[in-house]
Amino acid sequence: MQVNVMEKIAVGSIKTTVANLKLNCERIVSCMNDSKKEGIECLFLPELCISGVNLKDLIYMPSFVDKCKEALLELQKSIPDSFILGVGLPLRSTLNITYNAYVIMNKDEILYIDLFDDSIAKNLFERINFIMSPLYERLSEKQRFKALSQIEIARCNVKSAKFEIDSKIHIAKRGDIIINILNKEVKLSLFGSRLNKCKGGDLVISPCTSYYSTSLKNVREYVQKSILNTYENVFSCNILGNENGNLIYDGLLTISKSGKTIHRNNLFSFKDYNFIHIKSEDNLQALSTYQIHTKAIALGLFDYMIKTRADGFALSLSGGADSALCATLVILSHVYALDELKQDYFALMKKLNINLDASLYKEDTNAFEYIKTYVAPKILVCAYQATNSSGSETYNIASTLAKELNCEFHNFNIANIVDSYTNLIKESLPNIEINWQTQDLALQNIQARTRLPSVWMLANIKNRLLITTSNMSEGIVGYCTMDGDTAGSLCPIGGLPKSYLLKLIEELATLGATLLSNTRCKIESLLPLVTKAPTAELRPTGEQTDEGDLMPYQLLDTIKTYVYDRHLPPVDVYNEIRELAQFTDIPNTKLKAYIKKFFVMCQRAQWKRERLAPAFYIFSRTDYSLSVLSSSFDDLIKDLDNFFVIDDIKD
Repeated sequence: MQVNVMEKIAVGSIKTTVANLKLNCERIVSCMNDSKKEGIECLFLPELCISGVNLKDLIYMPSFVDKCKEALLELQKSIPDSFILGVGLPLRSTLNITYNAYVIMNKDEILYIDLFDDSIAKNLFERINFIMSPLYERLSEKQRFKALSQIEIARCNVKSAKFEIDSKIHIAKRGDIIINILNKEVKLSLFGSRLNKCKGGDLVISPCTSYYSTSLKNVREYVQKSILNTYENVFSCNILGNENGNLIYDGLLTISKSGKTIHRNNLFSFKDYNFIHIKSEDNLQALSTYQIHTKAIALGLFDYMIKTRADGFALSLSGGADSALCATLVILSHVYALDELKQDYFALMKKLNINLDASLYKEDTNAFEYIKTYVAPKILVCAYQATNSSGSETYNIASTLAKELNCEFHNFNIANIVDSYTNLIKESLPNIEINWQTQDLALQNIQARTRLPSVWMLANIKNRLLITTSNMSEGIVGYCTMDGDTAGSLCPIGGLPKSYLLKLIEELATLGATLLSNTRCKIESLLPLVTKAPTAELRPTGEQTDEGDLMPYQLLDTIKTYVYDRHLPPVDVYNEIRELAQFTDIPNTKLKAYIKKFFVMCQRAQWKRERLAPAFYIFSRTDYSLSVLSSSFDDLIKDLDNFFVIDDIKD
């Protein structure tokens, strides 16, 4: 029976660590050897899988780039006989220009070098940046695809580049790449390559990496669809996991033929590597967006813990939605990992000196119950810290959740500490009246800031990473206390809008998180947060709500979309929102006031945004940037003030 050449080709994803060349290459070798056992003779991996993608200033260090070349040569020695491997790395040419290069090689020789960027020092994400601009919306589908295909080539001023590798000169190839599989010539192109312009041939390989973000999801799907409709056989791959602290990669692998995807894998695997080929069994999960985002953040947290070699996490569990979700996600990160990795999970924990009895975990053991019983107390420490403004409801929610998750839980009353700070300032400033009528903001902030020393101390003593619990909505407008609730090393929900976050909590409380084993993990103690109005609980009256201080979260998040993602000015934001049915009950003058508040707070909060802990880019970028000292929106806000609406007549 004649064997289809395409059956001998696979694409793989690698969980890379930036600059850990040894570990990355070990995972490449393992992926290669495992694919070889399944009859594969040609494996293509993502760009920059040897070095890691988010290199930042390392690309300016020639010695590091040269180390990458050395790693390539060592990797070549591990290639099995009659096997072809495609990998990406930064390579420095004979003219000392560092390229984003893709190398196809076998054990004996380097077959081809192809280039993605004329200089890797330029933003690796430039290939998708133009999509975030207003120009993208005005282009036809044909124009969009042409722009996406040519955006890198347009910047390329280099006709060819020479590289010295192992005392030999290699020239980056132009035109089709031809490899030999089963004594048959296979003509292929790399999508996104500067030199080859993706001509097609028998096979198109798309090794271009892209971090996961909802705002980029449609773009990626459109690019994928455009490729499928243009070329016959398309194999694509992406790297996997939390690579640099805030960018999470989904490890998506696809094989497509005649415009249809015939194979793909499940996203956000907790394994070190994966690969697929034409004969792979997919066993795909059908997950809601909430489930996908839960798993993405869980993977980000798990990788963060593994790569920092921390013993777990610490957080201030306030009884509010944000901290409750953070605590839940920490535990779920290990539930997902155990459910997928099985016995390999215990080996990982042992490397962190977290000793567990693997014999207690059987094939039919519920991963959620095992993690809660044996792991949760070892990896998560929480503290509820009451002040005179705290109520019994938040304590009950926090303590009930901690009990359900079985994490270490402390109950601190810090009211006397807050009072001591307040009295200290009162004595030092006898001529200034300090009470809730005159110094409302200062008296709120001192409570938030007094909570941090104790939880930081817990984190230090137990070698835990302190989680900050700010969400995207509040971070955008600076509705947070610097050196208070924003303090910490990682902000896992910083990429989630608050209105969406509350719906995610509802799904986890009612349906639960779905594991690969198709079991569900419901966290029922989250249910009270579904209907409870979010509150910072910093005023003594007990009547404070976050939406009362700001505006309805659904509206805030909608304004954010128009400002962050579409770059609209205040008047245009008003006109767009006025057309939306869900906000018809908001009077015109009040809507104007809300939009003005958003722009004023956003402008003032830049110094806060620059100090926020790293956040996972789940919905969109979390680093919206203005000058710290600026009047960025002043003139635009004046336009809004002068904008005539019908309610003004009534006034």
